[in-house]
Amino acid sequence: MGPYRSMLIVGISGGLLYALAGNWTYMSVLSNRAARLVDPTLTANGWPVLICAMTVTAGGVVAAIRYHDFQLRRPTPVSAARCFAGGAVMGAAAAVIPGGNGTLLVHGLPSLAPHAVAAYLAMTVTLCLLFLAERRRLST
Repeated sequence: MGPYRSMLIVGISGGLLYALAGNWTYMSVLSNRAARLVDPTLTANGWPVLICAMTVTAGGVVAAIRYHDFQLRRPTPVSAARCFAGGAVMGAAAAVIPGGNGTLLVHGLPSLAPHAVAAYLAMTVTLCLLFLAERRRLST
């Protein structure tokens, strides 16, 4: 399956998920559960959201198994440290950029909000620098 057909399936699936479940991301599941802890009178819409999020995860695992790219393995200390550092940078960026990546790309940039433009430029420059550093590391 080519990339265009794959992205078409991803787009249609995302649209269906949004139409059927609204906010289906894991953060919306956690946010809904936390809000219900504070105010139990809120309506519980967690099951469709939870099922959609689990289905997306299961689809990724099935695709990896189908293409023989699924393998559970113990991380090395270096790879674990790199993943931890990457997660820390991503967490710090998510705390600084209001709304996260989806809001940034769908609402912030099209409206030319100054914080969105600055955040997108910072993200792009950071990624370019990291790619250059990785290319140098691999070439030596």
